[in-house]
Amino acid sequence: MGLNINLSQKLNLSQRLVLSAKILQMSSVELNDYLKEISENNPVVEYSEPEYNDSCFDMLRKKLEWLDSSDEQNRYYYTSYKEDEENNDNWNFRVDDGDTIEEYLLSQINTQKLSPDVLTAARFAAKSVNNKGYLSETPASISALCNVSKISAEKAVELIKTLDPPGIGASDLKECLSIQLKLQQPCDTVALDIVENCLELVANNQLKTIAKQLNTTLDSVLDAVKNIKSLNPYPGAGFRTNDSPNYIVPDAYIYKNPEGEYEIQLNDSYSPIIKINSYYKKIVNEDGDSQAKEYVNTKFSQAEWILQCIERRRSTFLSVLSLIINKQKNFFDNGAGNLSPMKLSDISTQLEIHESTVSRAVRDKYIQCRHGIFPLSYFFTSAVETVSKNSSSSETVSQDKVKHRIKEIIDSEDKHKPYSDRVISEMLENEGISVSRRTVAKYREAMGIYGTSMRKDFFKSC
Repeated sequence: MGLNINLSQKLNLSQRLVLSAKILQMSSVELNDYLKEISENNPVVEYSEPEYNDSCFDMLRKKLEWLDSSDEQNRYYYTSYKEDEENNDNWNFRVDDGDTIEEYLLSQINTQKLSPDVLTAARFAAKSVNNKGYLSETPASISALCNVSKISAEKAVELIKTLDPPGIGASDLKECLSIQLKLQQPCDTVALDIVENCLELVANNQLKTIAKQLNTTLDSVLDAVKNIKSLNPYPGAGFRTNDSPNYIVPDAYIYKNPEGEYEIQLNDSYSPIIKINSYYKKIVNEDGDSQAKEYVNTKFSQAEWILQCIERRRSTFLSVLSLIINKQKNFFDNGAGNLSPMKLSDISTQLEIHESTVSRAVRDKYIQCRHGIFPLSYFFTSAVETVSKNSSSSETVSQDKVKHRIKEIIDSEDKHKPYSDRVISEMLENEGISVSRRTVAKYREAMGIYGTSMRKDFFKSC
């Protein structure tokens, strides 16, 4: 009997922890939707829609005007808000016509006969596919986050990669193109070989080098490259529309007070009013049906735990955000290119919480400051070592700063003779920043900047 009791308590604790983690990683809009759903299933919970009164709009207007009237992103945000206020009585944000990539993938997954664990992992994976169509999670992380076996997570990831559009769910560009090539009948083996071994040479238009490496003819390489260029590098991009852009709703505003200190203002515009219905309290206190009491007590327990989770989410978010501001003060003062190296562990160590808690606290959450709207994940950036020319001492700078410097170098180059990644690497080396050619290429691609030959071709066509 004692063993059964212990097992029951562990199961209950596990369910509560899962719910707590789930609420912690929700954005403000997601939390609002979740609480609305809970109120429909739990009669104890009273839900009231967020009230968008005049004072709420006045507060938002003042914040937007302060943040920076000259900032294009903030001005667009404010203009859109005004249009919605005037043209939509419910002040609902417009949504895109048609399915999102997540909805499209889920519609295919729901037609499959899958085990519960694989289904859970597949749905999570579908929600983790980014706008480019790449899967940002690994089987190991999906296994941990969904509490399923690694085998189930691997099956889910493989399933995603078989769905439409071709190439969806790949981890990177190379895998995305490989998936599409393998679906062709017959498979273009030369193109597949190029993608898996010589993709960087394609970007640099070194076709003769490719032919020599693969021991094939130049004509075969030309045909293969033509095939590769006909593939879709971003299979998720087709699901986005420019006519009705989705608005990013910041979870908090960062601004300076008159004393020059940064303050945090949580965006409570989307916070519903949640109460516990007093009528059901009488049922518990009065003598009556024991089954009714047991049912109400269960619902009370659920409601109270949800309220605790919401308060814990709020306090954790504020604590994490406060430390981010302290560590990235140079960015908030001076803008892009001034981030300091920062890891999840830097925050978790100071708050004495697990890294996964910090990860969930910042996931899918945005802040707005005078420099624009940013996801909190933006502020976590790895370090790159720099070496002083005058001594053997070294220090670190953030990837953000290195990327910013690479962009400055490319922006100032002679467009007739653009710099190669190797030359940029050497220029950075002369400035004391040690990064390889491959790292320069990686950062350049992450910023959406073409390689040398494509930048040159683009300039000629203009």
